[in-house]
Amino acid sequence: MQQLVRVVEASTTGDWGIVVVTGASGSGKSSLIRTGLLPVLNAWSSAVSTPSGAPVEAFSSALGALTDGPGPACLVVDRFEEMWSLATTPKDRSAALALLFEWVERTDTQARVIVVGVRAGYYAAASEIPRCRPPFAIAKSWSDR
Repeated sequence: MQQLVRVVEASTTGDWGIVVVTGASGSGKSSLIRTGLLPVLNAWSSAVSTPSGAPVEAFSSALGALTDGPGPACLVVDRFEEMWSLATTPKDRSAALALLFEWVERTDTQARVIVVGVRAGYYAAASEIPRCRPPFAIAKSWSDR
């Protein structure tokens, strides 16, 4: 847990602003993020979202719940594999990703990070997103240990 917290904190000043938590179905990714990480980041503005069948709407709602302020902000996108497993078109997926990346790149008011929880079976599809390649490569190297 401490390592994940350090990575999230460091990601607010890094080049990517994205942290990936990956593992097999049922391995505890959601629990690690929701009941482990988020309580530790209690001074942060945070929100949790799942793509569901309408990721643009889901992400817009979650981003609207975050406060702009001097402290850092964390958006958790749990079950990121839903971007492929549910009825999301490539156009919807692109629009949803653009919304996320635009938010995380806007650091004029606060440091921002996106924590992505994704099932290992969707790792290859998710790592094909150009902006996600470096963080997914790091996640892959950790899971190989």
